[in-house]
Amino acid sequence: MDGLQVSIACLLVKMTFVQGVAGSCPTCARGFFLVKNCSKTVGIGCKDCTDCSALHRDTLSECTQWTDAVCGNQTVTTVTVTTVTTAGPPVFPGEMWIILSVISVSVFLVLVLALVLSMLSQRYKQKKALYLP
Repeated sequence: MDGLQVSIACLLVKMTFVQGVAGSCPTCARGFFLVKNCSKTVGIGCKDCTDCSALHRDTLSECTQWTDAVCGNQTVTTVTVTTVTTAGPPVFPGEMWIILSVISVSVFLVLVLALVLSMLSQRYKQKKALYLP
């Protein structure tokens, strides 16, 4: 197809969509779009355009005479922050070090005591073995 044939084909397509088969397509007022293609159906009408901002969504494509608006994802997200209180008093960083120190020293003392008792037990067994005939 050469340039003239393409232009004529485009003109015919445009005339079909604008004027319809019967020769006249109704036009919708601003804020409305055509529900059905008048070139294919007798039952046509206009419908309100979707207001994406009222739905708190992004507008991906504006409403035209022929198509409704296309809405995207939500644009507004509400975050509610709640505070949780514990049954006990708050623990401050300085108090936390004291608690950890007490626990560490306690564990160390238990290990030292276990080592001393183990050494005493070994010494007792050695002495007992020396006196047996």
